[in-house]
Amino acid sequence: MQMSSPMLKRFWAITPLCIIPIGSIMQVTPINLPTPRRGTIRTLMSVIANSLKEGNLAPEKEKFHLMTLIHLMGDLHQPMHLGHADDRGGNKHNVIFFNRNSNLHSVWDNALVESAHKWSYSEWQREIDRINESSFEAITAGSVDDWGRDTWEVAEKVYVGTPAGCKISYDYVAEWTPVIEQQFLKGGCRLAALLNSIYGK
Repeated sequence: MQMSSPMLKRFWAITPLCIIPIGSIMQVTPINLPTPRRGTIRTLMSVIANSLKEGNLAPEKEKFHLMTLIHLMGDLHQPMHLGHADDRGGNKHNVIFFNRNSNLHSVWDNALVESAHKWSYSEWQREIDRINESSFEAITAGSVDDWGRDTWEVAEKVYVGTPAGCKISYDYVAEWTPVIEQQFLKGGCRLAALLNSIYGK
């Protein structure tokens, strides 16, 4: 994604996207999140959502805002994006993935997802988008902070289940595939709810 917006350039300069600030903060204070500040993902998502709600954006700017919001919502549901600050969200947490040297962040960014199912984007949507209204409401309840806390809790379990230097193979993929599916589902539902709130549907 081209970072042409000054607002986004400032955000990326403050915090590499792979380390969402609330992740490192929640490592210390998992219950009470601090007041939002410039540079956190929830601050940026709020700014973008408010800008879209206000409307009157040029088509290209609205498109860019939407693309960024979608990207950030996806990142908010990748557990290692709320990983530990001291290992840069798993980037320094070395593992062996099917006999190849890797790291925990990379595994959860791409390799594990691709190993879970050999599905296209449309197949992912078709296979996991099976949810009733009450479940949708439960998943979308709360705020971005709540959703971040939810993902942080998953990240902590991933760390426990993936000690540094461990060998990841078929058993690991089978164990975590349901979690991957659930994170995709949660991200999609929460994005839908946010877009509905923006566009008044």
